[in-house]
Amino acid sequence: MREQAEPPVARGTAGFCHLHVHTHYSALDGACKVDELVARASELGMPALAITDHGVLSGIIQFYQQCNKAGIKPIIGLEAYVVEDRFRKEGQNEERWHLTLLARDDTGYRNLLKLGSLAFLEGYYYKPRMDYVALKEHAEGLICLTGCASGRLSRALQNGQTAAADAEIKRLLEIFGEGNVYLEMQETGIRELAEINPRLSELAARTGLKLVATNDVHYLREENAVAHDVLLCIQTGSRLSEENRMRFSSEEFFLKDEKEMLSAFPDHPEAVANSLEVAERCNVEIKLEEMLIPRFRCPRGTTKPPICASSAKRVLSAGTAARWRRRSANASRASSPWWKRWVSRPTS
Repeated sequence: MREQAEPPVARGTAGFCHLHVHTHYSALDGACKVDELVARASELGMPALAITDHGVLSGIIQFYQQCNKAGIKPIIGLEAYVVEDRFRKEGQNEERWHLTLLARDDTGYRNLLKLGSLAFLEGYYYKPRMDYVALKEHAEGLICLTGCASGRLSRALQNGQTAAADAEIKRLLEIFGEGNVYLEMQETGIRELAEINPRLSELAARTGLKLVATNDVHYLREENAVAHDVLLCIQTGSRLSEENRMRFSSEEFFLKDEKEMLSAFPDHPEAVANSLEVAERCNVEIKLEEMLIPRFRCPRGTTKPPICASSAKRVLSAGTAARWRRRSANASRASSPWWKRWVSRPTS
């Protein structure tokens, strides 16, 4: 007897959804377990929910599956670490700016995967980093929120650098295109936001860009702030009793409901409502049931099996030869006296 499909779960009707959320895949920083996060969002009536972990996309499949199961629209995103040059590894004090990226469609999802890979393979230096060149090359299908208080725009506004803020907006619009850049506004009780938010409001009025409210979620409920503080101590090797250690300066980084968000933004209810506008624009379908195999284009008059066989033979032969050369070189070097190995060691 054929099993009957489960009826679709009705989506929530809240007038707000979270677009900046860290799960436990933001290692030793996010304290939201994916299943519990989705369950809480469902409890709050959220019609959609985003995942934006720090520099990684490790949790997106679990998140996608859990959201679909709960009848919540999954929004796939990333909080990126952005630098001027992802290849430059010198200078530990180089500033990294936070930028929130959301996949608008399947092309955006694939570009997000490419950016995440580039950040590790080419830009990794303490954190997986990307630069504006990489963003420009893989911007199609992405929506950009300008980031938290650690974003480049927010830093410029906080420091009163209007020209630098305008330059950043111009650059983001050139990369992502008109209509795909939103001014991200947060109210989590940290001191910097008292300076940043009024200037964000002025910037929105001057440029016509839309504000969107987020809450930089790191834990589920307000009472989880203490446990999250312990997590930060584990990350930094600190003790709770230490005064000068990394800590969040408020207990507001939790999954707030619509009412709490409207209360946080009494002068900007449109920023809260705009979260749903962004959510409606994000439509990604991850085809988990399909086998994703690369397609090979064959020259005319040839068939695929011979082409695949010859290509595989060529690649495997080259790889085997290279490994054998390395292995022979290492064996030869290991058998030589220690002082010769020392003199001939690589200098870089």
